[in-house]
Formats: sequence, structure tokens, C-alpha cells
Amino acid sequence: MQIWYYETSAVNTLMESMSSDDAIQTKSLQEMKGRDWCISPMTLIEILQTSCPEKRDKIIHFSQRLFNRELLASPEEIIINYINNGFPKEEPRYRLKSNSAFGNIWRDVVDNPEKQIFIDIDELKAKAKAIKSFSKNLHKIINNDDVIILPNSENEHLEYSLESMLNELTFIKEDEPYSAQQCKCYKIAIYYLMVLVCCQAGPSPECSNVLWEKLGIHCTAGRITYALKNWETLIYRGPLVLMAQMAFCQAQVDFSRGVYYDSLHAFYITYSDMFFTNDKHFGLLREKLANTPLHYKIHIMSEVELLKEENTGDFKADMIIT
Repeated sequence: MQIWYYETSAVNTLMESMSSDDAIQTKSLQEMKGRDWCISPMTLIEILQTSCPEKRDKIIHFSQRLFNRELLASPEEIIINYINNGFPKEEPRYRLKSNSAFGNIWRDVVDNPEKQIFIDIDELKAKAKAIKSFSKNLHKIINNDDVIILPNSENEHLEYSLESMLNELTFIKEDEPYSAQQCKCYKIAIYYLMVLVCCQAGPSPECSNVLWEKLGIHCTAGRITYALKNWETLIYRGPLVLMAQMAFCQAQVDFSRGVYYDSLHAFYITYSDMFFTNDKHFGLLREKLANTPLHYKIHIMSEVELLKEENTGDFKADMIIT
């Protein structure tokens, strides 16, 4: 099956053109054609953060009927899987299904469309506030301001600034000097490794809990030390690299808390056959990825023509996307 991934803005665009009945029958037709239309924990989180309850419920209702019951794996699951596979230069193709809390919730509501997703509004607001601070730090990195992950007072033997972390990496010490832009991207990759896996501030912290329990490392400082010593390859190869490139592209253009979410969505370009979005920032990333296979995966919805299936057979909905 081909994996067609829909970022949140693409979901909203589809909903403008289709009814729930259209969605049900389009899903059946796409599955017959060997295509899984998928979303991720990131898509679901952004939908749940829709401020208008009525609109939020409408998007969930629509998405339950159009997209696969399995969410794609969370960023944490993808990173941990890459680590467990030994940091391969080329990953074999596989369908990463999420076993996160969000993955289990989504599977349940798709299988039981009458169910609703109950959310903690205060928790969502707290997440939104934290995400804004993450995005601000990304802009600091782009502007050559150093970022302190942990204050020195938490560990008198280590200085947790991105600059010091980068300079201690083996490949930085041993290779030829890197350009300023490359160093910024490496710092962003370090930052995301810290935020998502060590500090567990991503969409699925329960997934990295399993890893840290197995390693027996419970304090943040110890996790950072372990990660930089044992997972250095993640900084220059693998899923974090594309994420860092997305953040770098967007942060140069304007300040937006969306830079954090957008870069998390960018994970899925590698793991899907088609990546659909209506966010102009992915157009910038597509330009940066010119002459690579990833360039051809990114499709901006404003450039996509939605065609009605002509030979629908037993399908009777008004707008079945071919």
C-alpha cells in the first residue's frame, strides 16, 4: 500500500470540498487503489487545539471517516526505531504504525465513529504555551544566539548550552570546519533531540519512557549526556536532519509558533509516498530539497486538482476523489 500523508492544513482543505459521505466512499475507493490516506499524532494534536469546539468536532468527525485507523508513528517512535535499527544510512521501507496513547485513541474512535475524543483544555493550553517557547528558541539559534538547555546549577560539571554541546561532538572535532548554516542545522537537531527524547516534550512522551526505563536513566542531565555520547549520528543523519532543515527554512522567513509543529510534520516526508499540505513553508522546504527524491513527494494543495472519480461503480457520493 502507498502511504499518502495529510498535514493538518491539507485536512482542512479536503473538508471544504467533501461531505462525510464523500469521505467514507473516497476512503473505500482509495484503499481499492492501494493507497492509505494517513494522518499522524501531530495532525490529531493540531485538530484538537482548534479553539472552536463545534469546528473541532466537525473536523474529527470528517477525519474519522476519511483517514486510516492507524496513525503514523509519533516523532519519538520514529527516532527510537531509527536508533534501534543502528542508525542506517538507508532505511528499508516499512509502515510505522503508532502505538502511542494518541494512536490507541484514534484507532478506537475510527472503529467506533459514534465515540468522541475527550480533551483536557488546560493541558492543551499548557502545551501551546510550551510550544511557543520552543519556537522562540529555534529563532534564537537562527539568529546566532546561544540557547541554554539546562542551567549550570543543575549539574556543576556540565554546561548545557547548544554551542558547547556541538563543539564536543566527535565529527565536529575531527572533520573539516562546517559552514555557519550547517552548524545552525546541527544545533537545531541537537535541540530537537533534547526536547523530544531527553526532556520528553513531544506528542508521545510515554514512548520514550520505555527507552529510558530500559536504560535506567531518569534525570534529564543524565539523558542528555548519554544521548550526545551514544547517539551522535542522529545529529547529521536520519529523521532529525530533515526536521532541522524544515525549522531552518521557516525560521528565516518569519516568527511563528507553527515552526515547531511544521518541523515535526516534516518527519513524514521520508516515511510516506506522497506528502500533502497547504502550508507555504513546505514550499520553501521543497525548494531546498530540489534534485532529491523527497522534493517530488511534497504537494501543495493549492497546486493540486481534486478530480471526481468518473467510474464509481457502486459508489454514489457526490465527490469521490480519484
